[in-house]
Amino acid sequence: METTAEGVEAQDEVLMIRDLGCSHIQGYVYGRPMRCTEAVAMLTARAGQAVATGVRVTRAERTKVFRPSRVSLDGVERDVRIRDISPGGAMIDGLTVDQAPIGVELLIELVENQMFAARICWAADGRAGLQFAQPLDLQRLLSTPARPLRRAM
Repeated sequence: METTAEGVEAQDEVLMIRDLGCSHIQGYVYGRPMRCTEAVAMLTARAGQAVATGVRVTRAERTKVFRPSRVSLDGVERDVRIRDISPGGAMIDGLTVDQAPIGVELLIELVENQMFAARICWAADGRAGLQFAQPLDLQRLLSTPARPLRRAM
């Protein structure tokens, strides 16, 4: 029986799915949705082969949160919001691209008055992706109260 695995996003998933005997794979690992003419041009350029170009490794599951926080970047503290979080990183909003250059290290308050080291992996549209220097105990974070929102005077 021919089978198609849909929604494949990471290259390590391709190997696992092939090992399970699945005959066809579809998903962002091969590219975003495109017009037929674009797909034909891409396949022509690659000698008729679909090439997995998505991320290499499946990311850890993220937990959606809306939690106020602050970051310390080059000695300047800024208020941010944590949008989602995993043991290895978080997506925050509240930083502009010029405030959050890729590769820069910062400190982020994940538990009230406790700062954790992280590195900026990407930034766009007021949001940034962070990778923590050390894996986070997510249960500890989610069981502690969020810091109160600061009110403008």
